[in-house]
Formats: sequence, structure tokens, C-alpha cells
Amino acid sequence: MMSNDIASPANPRIRAVAKLRDRRERDRTGLTVVDGTREIQRALDGRASVTEAFVCAALATSADARRALSALESAGIRLTAVSAAAFEKIAFGDRAEGIVAVVRPPSAELASLRLPADPLVVVLEAVEKPGNLGAALRSADGAGADAVIAADPNTDVFNPNTIRASAGTVFSVPIAAAPTPDVLAFLRDS
Repeated sequence: MMSNDIASPANPRIRAVAKLRDRRERDRTGLTVVDGTREIQRALDGRASVTEAFVCAALATSADARRALSALESAGIRLTAVSAAAFEKIAFGDRAEGIVAVVRPPSAELASLRLPADPLVVVLEAVEKPGNLGAALRSADGAGADAVIAADPNTDVFNPNTIRASAGTVFSVPIAAAPTPDVLAFLRDS
């Protein structure tokens, strides 16, 4: 069930979602934006809390989009129909699949990380570009890593571009971020 059709890109709710591209706004609200059906499905299946989704019916026509919409509806997520112009304001990247979700990501604190005995942990230091972090997350997922730790990251781990570049694996591979000395101490203790 969709409600609250939004036609204008100047709508306050659309502007609020668009602001989530900015790290300060993500830090302030504890929310991020997930653009793409695969990424939304992994957020639903993973450790994130999807709070709402915006749907442009004209673009959400693929089988993947229908599956993501069904999963969102089954999870009781509020869906809001938006015009193509409003959707364009909140979507990003070159792949428009017609659904953008607002998500409360899981904690990325070292203290929240739970490792099994003899874990495979990928440690990345001073990653600057969200796309590089996302690619490393995809590789870690493919290798069966138990966790990824970003030491002294220069980007936040739930940047929308990281989410897109990770193909949503940022929600399935446990991830933490901390200053390098804290990461070294955590690894020694673990």
C-alpha cells in the first residue's frame, strides 16, 4: 500500500531525504539513503532498520523492483509514491530502479563487533573514497570474511555511495570503524 503521493521535488520530505547525502546530516539523524533494489533487499535481510521507502512506479517495473516492493510491504515499511521529478532529487548514480529507502544502519562501533573463534578480519586503513570501501566490502563478502574494520576511515562506512558500491554487502558483513590505535588494541585483545 502506498500513500502520500509526492509530486514536487521541493516537498519537505524529499528535501530531508536528499540532505542525507551529506555526512553531517547522516551523523545528526543516524539515517542514510539506500538506492537500488538489491541494496534495499540486503538492508532488509541484514542488520539495518528500514524506516521508509519512496517509489516511482514508472521506474520500479523490473522483477527485482517488484520483489523489493513485496519485501518492503511484508516488513510493514511505509511506502510513498513519488513523481519522476521528486524521485530524481533523492536518487543518485546511473541506475534508477525506482525505489529509494531511508535506513537506520547498525552500529559501526568496535565494541559492537562480535567475532567467532579464529576469525577472518579484513582491516582497511585511511580509506578515502566510498567506492573503494564498497569494493573492499564486496571482496570481503566474497572471501567469507567475518568482519571488516575501517581504521581511520576518511569516509563514513554507511555513505550512500559505499552502500551502492558494496552492492548492499555493508549490511551483511559486520563492519566497524575506529581510530587506528583503537583498532590495534581491539585486534590484540581479540
